[in-house]
Amino acid sequence: MTNSIRIDNRHSLHEMVSVALKRVLPGLSGEVRWTFKKDRVCLSGVVSSYYEKQIAQEALLKMPELGDVTNDLKVFRN
Repeated sequence: MTNSIRIDNRHSLHEMVSVALKRVLPGLSGEVRWTFKKDRVCLSGVVSSYYEKQIAQEALLKMPELGDVTNDLKVFRN
């Protein structure tokens, strides 16, 4: 059994990415942003650990609507 994220396609791609990220990072703040270029999404902003950076990327890679993910998230530990 694969662990994938399935979201109703009636929502915009922006909404689907938001839901996927909030699902894996419940404490997601406004520090994480994403932009689209065709079927590619680029993550940017700040997270508090390398785990959060990786889990955000992995959540989006499981979305069949996205072809590629560029992860430009920076890690800032308090």
